[in-house]
Amino acid sequence: MKRIHIVLSIVFLCWLTCQSDAGTNAFAAEKATQSKTNWSDTVEGLRLRIWTDKEAYQTNEAIRLSMELNNVSSQELAVVTAHMGGRNPDDRAPLYDVEKVIVSTGHGEMLKTWELYPVDSQMFSIQGMVSLQPNGTVIETSRLNSHFWRPQSEGRLVSFQFPSGTYRIQVVYAFEKPKDLGFVKRWADEFAAKGIKCWAGKLVSNTVEIRVLDNVTL
Repeated sequence: MKRIHIVLSIVFLCWLTCQSDAGTNAFAAEKATQSKTNWSDTVEGLRLRIWTDKEAYQTNEAIRLSMELNNVSSQELAVVTAHMGGRNPDDRAPLYDVEKVIVSTGHGEMLKTWELYPVDSQMFSIQGMVSLQPNGTVIETSRLNSHFWRPQSEGRLVSFQFPSGTYRIQVVYAFEKPKDLGFVKRWADEFAAKGIKCWAGKLVSNTVEIRVLDNVTL
């Protein structure tokens, strides 16, 4: 009888280990799905996706948003990007190629939505342009709750605050060649002279969800 108890105990422990591994693998697969497969619709051979460095933050903790552009066409594409200028992305909003970031919280009558725009100043950043080979990508990162992102209603350098709550984030990336001047137009003309198509269109990213908690252990 004692041997039977020992055998049953070993079987039970093995079952628990398998369940634990299965749970861990399922969680890993879910994380991978969230961050690696949720692309926007493809427009003119280009698609994008966004993610944050974490899913939960404490109040006033830096929220870093990353955006990836991917050329899924069969030809080289020239796309507008943010010119980094060698500065630390934690201190500024380098996503000057983004039209806006949409932040929302709540549902139904409790729904609140903000549109965040990068501060329009050539002192901090200018747009650039790079060419992407088929299946090529470019990734950019910005601290979203910095004073270089501001709500449309604000005309001064104020950072958008994320009080405790659950937020949904989307990015709108758009480029219309006839409206863009300066360096971007010059680079677009140079790429066109080489036979490289300049991408134009509008992309709306996947939605990511984050939680902001009141300075507690996450």
